Amino acid sequence: MTADDLRTPYDPETEDEPLSQAARAAVENSLGLPVAVQLVAPPWREDVCLRAMMEVQRLVPFDHTQHARLEPTPRRSPDLGSKPELIHSKEVVDAVMQTVRSSTRRCMLL
Repeated sequence: MTADDLRTPYDPETEDEPLSQAARAAVENSLGLPVAVQLVAPPWREDVCLRAMMEVQRLVPFDHTQHARLEPTPRRSPDLGSKPELIHSKEVVDAVMQTVRSSTRRCMLL
């Protein structure tokens, strides 16, 4: 991130306020940091990639609790390329939230 990047107002373009706050916090105080990090490893050597990611996590502090605080709004596109619509079915919403929670727990274990 450059000083010019940080001077540009950042709008995550979402109505989900907790997500907006998390996105803004991600760019706050990020002068000099890369925009993203992508690691790759040779085939069948995921252990090397995971060890490297653990070092990135150790060196670049990240609030691991913020994922657990997010409350995503379940949406799906009725047709390919169409705008996503809110899902109002309680069963589907509960299933999506259960998936998000279990994914968050798996990520925290790494």
